[in-house]
Amino acid sequence: MSGRDGELALGPAKNWDRYNAIVALVAGGKFRSPLCANELALILKETTGSSRARSIAELANLTKSELSGRESATILGSAQDLAEWDRYNAIAALARAKKFKSSLAGEEMEMMLEGATGAARARAIAEWSTK
Repeated sequence: MSGRDGELALGPAKNWDRYNAIVALVAGGKFRSPLCANELALILKETTGSSRARSIAELANLTKSELSGRESATILGSAQDLAEWDRYNAIAALARAKKFKSSLAGEEMEMMLEGATGAARARAIAEWSTK
């Protein structure tokens, strides 16, 4: 299914309920691959914090490769959706799945890292730069 189909199937489910449904859909091979950033944003709607980070990790292998900073920011969401260590965990999952462009401009990095400060930001940069 597409991201829009996933959004419709997931309906009003939020956070951990939505995460559990995403896990089931991924395990059942229901999503088509690769999913673009806008499709992932639809699937991730209604998730924040740890449930969003874990959902991104579940979907990482289905995500299109060579994500730009803007596309990454679309998937990660705002600083209110995903901040600090949750943002790091999501970035690390995408980096380990080798989904980022190998080179991003400073402005693109800033968009991707919004909401991560201090050690969480440094570790996210390290994950991105070593994958």
